[in-house]
Amino acid sequence: MFTLEEERRMERNEMYNWVKALLPYMPGAAHWNIDEKWKGLGIHVVADCCEDLRLSFYRVLGNKERVAISGEFFGYEGHLPPDSWKVKITVAMHRKPQSVAKDIERRLLPKCQQVLAQARQNKIENEKRIQEKENAMKVLADALPYQPYIWNDNIRVYQFHNFEARWQSYDKTFKVTVEVPIKKALEIIELLKEDN
Repeated sequence: MFTLEEERRMERNEMYNWVKALLPYMPGAAHWNIDEKWKGLGIHVVADCCEDLRLSFYRVLGNKERVAISGEFFGYEGHLPPDSWKVKITVAMHRKPQSVAKDIERRLLPKCQQVLAQARQNKIENEKRIQEKENAMKVLADALPYQPYIWNDNIRVYQFHNFEARWQSYDKTFKVTVEVPIKKALEIIELLKEDN
């Protein structure tokens, strides 16, 4: 009888050898390497030609004869398209490495490249919006005739009579609050409606 830890180690060694036998048949085989530092579940394979993509190999839960292979994308947290978690395939472990490699090339890698292309574009657009907000914040802050007081590490607050401007660095927003009579507030709301 083996302990649970021993069984897991044996399964991981089996998976490791399976992935190692597969790599020579991968497209651009010379670029793919097993991430030896990864000690979690499954086997991670990285491509030194594409540092923001790696492939993860896991046994399918409830079916140890099948392997799930998914794309993992690094450096794009908050920029990935919502369905990026679906980028995966499953294959039978008994299939020949050449056959599995062709499946990865045909069914998985094109989807990975699509996700990466979208994530890169999203990152550019998001960073542009953040920069625009930061620029607007600087213009507003420079125009204010008073210094902010520090709320905490992430918030600076400018206050003067009925005016408050609050800069929140963790979500890159500048919130401006002005106390005005109800009649004036309704007029402002109507103007905002017209802008929309």
